[in-house]
Amino acid sequence: MTFYRIALLGHPVFSEGDPVWDCFEQLSVEGHAVEIIDLERFPGVFDSDGNPDERALEAFRRRFKPDYIAASGESAEEILSRLERSSCEGSAVPFRRFVVFGYVGKDNFGDELIFSTICDEIARRYPDSFVTLIGHDPEATLRRHGVVSVTMDMKLEADIILDGASALVFMAGIIFDDPFVDWTAGPIDLFLNPRSEIAGQTAFVLMAAMHGTPSVFLGIGAGPLSNPDAKRLVALSARNGAFFVPRDVKTEELLLAAGVPETSISTKCDLAFLAKSDNAFAPADYAQPYCVVSLRDHRTKDEGFEGRVADVLDRVWEGNGIRPLFIDLAPEDGAVHRRVASLMAHGEEARFFGTALDTDAVIDTIAHAEFSMAMRLHCSIVSNAHGVPSLGFDYNEKVHAFYEQMGQLAFLSSMDESAAETLQRIELLIEQRDHLSEELSVIVEDRKRRAVEAFDILGGLANRNPKRQEKRHLYTRSTSIEEVELVEARACANRRAQELQELRAKLDEIEKSTSWKVGCAVTVIPRIIKDKLS
Repeated sequence: MTFYRIALLGHPVFSEGDPVWDCFEQLSVEGHAVEIIDLERFPGVFDSDGNPDERALEAFRRRFKPDYIAASGESAEEILSRLERSSCEGSAVPFRRFVVFGYVGKDNFGDELIFSTICDEIARRYPDSFVTLIGHDPEATLRRHGVVSVTMDMKLEADIILDGASALVFMAGIIFDDPFVDWTAGPIDLFLNPRSEIAGQTAFVLMAAMHGTPSVFLGIGAGPLSNPDAKRLVALSARNGAFFVPRDVKTEELLLAAGVPETSISTKCDLAFLAKSDNAFAPADYAQPYCVVSLRDHRTKDEGFEGRVADVLDRVWEGNGIRPLFIDLAPEDGAVHRRVASLMAHGEEARFFGTALDTDAVIDTIAHAEFSMAMRLHCSIVSNAHGVPSLGFDYNEKVHAFYEQMGQLAFLSSMDESAAETLQRIELLIEQRDHLSEELSVIVEDRKRRAVEAFDILGGLANRNPKRQEKRHLYTRSTSIEEVELVEARACANRRAQELQELRAKLDEIEKSTSWKVGCAVTVIPRIIKDKLS
């Protein structure tokens, strides 16, 4: 039998007799790679007539490589008949689906970079596979990565893609307990509508476990992780078979402290060390020596931090002719970058890359810098991975863990360090740049090897021959929730109308009674007297 990559255009309603759902299910059960480009989930991908915008599907065609894109209404038999008559070679083995879970779709450079790296490595290792995402913005993910995704609240869709998947892969610096303070109900979120925070991660581990799909926290970072409830949830994931491949020893220590067994942990490194660009250019606008600057707003910044950074950048320009190039590795970083530039005496020398939407361009730009000056972790990682020394700001334990791992603690500044101290570190960095680049190259080779080993672990844990999706039993309601609520609302309105009618009848009865008439007559004379006196 030949297996194909097939994209379906349409909106599934997940009920018996729905042509989109029936087609998807039949093709999936047979072992084909099938994705649905949902008209409602990806409205911007279609024009006003409902036809797909080819430009919006460019990345999808490159990544998924569909043998056929089926119009809404085509049956599985019709699609397979067309493919069998075509020149498509297809595959001799059933396709494997890997499901990735992460903060993807919001243009956070580190997360987008790691997701792209995971997709590339899975495609390289397993040609007869494809990736689906549980993320945050399906349309943005489709346009940028060419990957179909569901959001955290789409539990049925997530359950469908986890059924028969080779693995559920959690990525990046995903385990931290800040949301327990800011916007979750704590551990009971597991039983509410969990999203991407720790309770949400545990919920999806449980969902995957129901299908026998292994969960792998691949190259992940953790911290802060001190909340007792957050720790219990992480331990619950481990008890349900999750395996952890942390990116540093600090993360390993936090996982062990949370109750994850040592046998469920194998420390490697950040997957971004494997990231590479398809291009090789230094933008002409930045031909003059420049340093990449990547800051962010964070509670650890005191009032004087931005002024101190501005002072350092002025001194670097005056003494070395190196201008700052600000790169927004998340959309919200632009504000702090503009503020710092406005505080510089030589603010006119500052350059702005903008939001890091083009991953390759960002990698190339960082790779051609003299050095980087970063709060954002993945600015430091990409810099070092390409032999560019970096000056880090220790705003979070993950940054300290990275600089310790790379043997570069001499170039890690505290958040309250004076401008003079930071400048001294940078001057040393510039002076020793060539030596540092050579030193980094040796360490980076080891990190790349460890990142490859992380994917080896994934390969060992993933289902090599995942269970074929059986025909799914749909627990469909005979009456929709909306219809039930409407019937209840109408019944309530009818009861109120009946009560009103009974009250009006009682009022009519009172008005016709002798006592009512006598009472009205008795009060006539007092009212007349009162009116005369007033």
